[in-house]
Amino acid sequence: MPSELKFESELGYVDLPAGQRVTLTASERRALALLMANPKRIMTRDQILDAVSEPGSDKRDRNVDFLINRLRRKLVDDARAPRYIATRYGEGYVWVGEEGCARQRLARAKFVVGPLRGLGDLRQHDDRRRVARALYAAVAAEFADGDVAFAPDCPPAAEFDGARPDHAAELTFYRDGAKAYCIVCLREFTSGRVIAVRRATLDDLASGRVDLVRFARLLIGELLCDRASSPPRHAPLALALLIGAADEEYVAEAGAAANIREIVAFQGAADRRNRALAARNDAQLRALLADDADDANAKLLLAANIFSRYATCGVSMFADGEDTRARDEDEIELLVTQALPYVRANSEHAVVAAQLLHFIGRGYEDLARDLAESAFLDKLYSAGGLAVVGQLRAFAGETDAALVCLNQAIDLSAPGTSAHTFATALKCQALAAAARWDVLRVACTELDIVCRNTGLPLEPMYTDPCQPTPSARRLVQALPRRQAAAMLLFCHYLFARRFRDAQAGRNTLLSLSRLLTDRFGAQIVPPEVQGAFPGLSSERA
Repeated sequence: MPSELKFESELGYVDLPAGQRVTLTASERRALALLMANPKRIMTRDQILDAVSEPGSDKRDRNVDFLINRLRRKLVDDARAPRYIATRYGEGYVWVGEEGCARQRLARAKFVVGPLRGLGDLRQHDDRRRVARALYAAVAAEFADGDVAFAPDCPPAAEFDGARPDHAAELTFYRDGAKAYCIVCLREFTSGRVIAVRRATLDDLASGRVDLVRFARLLIGELLCDRASSPPRHAPLALALLIGAADEEYVAEAGAAANIREIVAFQGAADRRNRALAARNDAQLRALLADDADDANAKLLLAANIFSRYATCGVSMFADGEDTRARDEDEIELLVTQALPYVRANSEHAVVAAQLLHFIGRGYEDLARDLAESAFLDKLYSAGGLAVVGQLRAFAGETDAALVCLNQAIDLSAPGTSAHTFATALKCQALAAAARWDVLRVACTELDIVCRNTGLPLEPMYTDPCQPTPSARRLVQALPRRQAAAMLLFCHYLFARRFRDAQAGRNTLLSLSRLLTDRFGAQIVPPEVQGAFPGLSSERA
């Protein structure tokens, strides 16, 4: 079928439906690109000549006819019954093949650079398309392969059936006096909502006086802020940042992680992915702050992103010997306290600030509770926000009040999502802290389902220490020694040390420490954890 034709404009070849690959000359490639970019629109001979002509070349209508005939032969296209290129006598040529090959690639993209507007008014500026392509390359470098498309003639959202891109960077070129400018407008593709607008002179962009890599990072940083902060968002912000960067919410297929070693391997891959995403977020957010040092939203997001590395990748970081905690806590404190006057009015942002301040401690615990409870009274509605309020209540020893929030968060989130996993794990954490082992056994049934559906090895952290589940035991048997010690340090650093009652913090480590010491011996408990909770390696519930 015609829609199966695949045209690689940059590489200069076409893959035909029957499987053959044909190579195109530069002129053929340009002509085909023009026709395919304008499906069902007549392209005059002059338009085709303008697209394919080199300086000093022979510009005659007859040359276009020869060129189109060569293309037809290569595409195995019959002029009398055209599948791809039809003649409009006296007018020119038109692409009649389904634009599906180009449109489908575009629909699969997450982000599109295009359309380009105002090019006709700036014919003397040959830099305009080069700038557009360079911006496309810079934006594409911030996404996964294949997630960004370059579409100079991108059709509007209404012309797409079903799938379509999420966002677009529209480029408009115009002249004001002697200067030519480029305006880049970042939009939601479907709604057309404007997220950000940036402008620079065409000469500055073409000459490199404006760094296109930095220009692109500023745009994507603003997109990241918008996606992480805009409702509805039921994942906690630290996770929403990574979900937003990945452009997807990971939900594993049921049973995909039934094999214990697969779970451990999956977690390693997830950690590597999350560390890469956090690093990319870091670069984008720092670029935003370099451009506007007073951007409170970017400050809060950067602080949350630093925290997200520990929340999602802490085990692998500690296993690799990476320890920048003091520096990171200093930066989180600086960023959040600077942003605090501006984020208090937003309940979702306020609860994020509360979580971060409580995480670093340093005497901010009471302020964090006040922020979180004020946000809760101010109609806090997201599962992520409710889960954070619940965790802070549990840290203070208010278990029943914590469970009210955590159960609501679980009910609000879809099973298998990060928000559901987060809230379920925090519920088990609160029950363990309060030593409610009977209730914890029931909750761990839910957690076992979460672990199997998401591939996350959470169960050894929260199983009943007196009666560990068989799957928790099997998971521990699959852990290498270095990762086992890192898990204990992770649990201590992320939550056990934050409980107001030291015994509650100790209780949250009992299950994991008992399982690990049974397998590796008392030496598996890191000195930092042993110092905070003396005798943990020999303690039983």
